[in-house]
Amino acid sequence: MNHYCQQARVSGEERRSSFTRKATMIIIVQHTVRDFDAWKAVFDEHRDIRRRHGATGHELYQGFDDPNEITVINHFPSKEQAEAFAADPSLKEAMERGGVISEPRITWAQEAGAADYTA
Repeated sequence: MNHYCQQARVSGEERRSSFTRKATMIIIVQHTVRDFDAWKAVFDEHRDIRRRHGATGHELYQGFDDPNEITVINHFPSKEQAEAFAADPSLKEAMERGGVISEPRITWAQEAGAADYTA
């Protein structure tokens, strides 16, 4: 099975910006949803909760072969803030309401390097 991803549709407000340089803790979450558009509406509603826990931004990807295979990369300034977000009871409720149908696969990471090949 191929696991190719494509970046999900984004609004102007969600475009990649300098937030990636400010984050020291990254949570990568992968799961399957029933319907991407329905899930995305709930994800967008949950933005204030992410911000309340200090999130500085996110990246969102859909599976190339299955647009309901989602990868979310959330950026936080500290491990403590990321852990507080992950433990927030509203997260489980939002995932259920958004139609998440698989167990989330979660990876905690810190940036070890980056390169911009367009410069």
